[in-house]
Amino acid sequence: MKRLFDSSFERAEEIVFKLNGLGIKITADDVDRQRYSLETPVHSMHIVCAAAEKGYAENIREFYKDYLECGKPAFSRIGRPSPAEAVEAIKAAGGVAVLAHPARIGMTALKLEEKIKSLKASGLDGIEVYYTTHTESEKAYYSELCGGLGLLKTGGSDTHTEDGGRKIGQPTFYAEPRLLEKLGIV
Repeated sequence: MKRLFDSSFERAEEIVFKLNGLGIKITADDVDRQRYSLETPVHSMHIVCAAAEKGYAENIREFYKDYLECGKPAFSRIGRPSPAEAVEAIKAAGGVAVLAHPARIGMTALKLEEKIKSLKASGLDGIEVYYTTHTESEKAYYSELCGGLGLLKTGGSDTHTEDGGRKIGQPTFYAEPRLLEKLGIV
């Protein structure tokens, strides 16, 4: 955890450096002011909010997609655990490891299925089948994939945008008994 915490600052430094090179003049102090607590790591959204405060990001979601997503000009991989490392850490802590909103992952279906099989070998427990932006066909696909691989089906209604088009609690999701048992609820 300390390594991840410390590396969040290194990653933020690299992102700020890259943004400055693109003409987006923000500083580490600008980013720091966006953190609610100095005990928390720096998150990319702190950087986006600093850019918005300076007038560089009219739409924070678009700014993130244009500059900070994987493959974009200010993206940084510093300190980011691999998916397998994340699964292993979750399992070591006694948690249930679930691949969140897989349809948002920028991979072909074949590559994603290979990655899921690899993560299952590392201890992956489930896939978030029910998510606010998953289409009916995506839900059916991920549900079938879970069944074929013996993975748990989970659901979530978190949202990463302020567009008002998504609501916490939607889509409706009812956990199967196997998931509830794994979570220690029953």
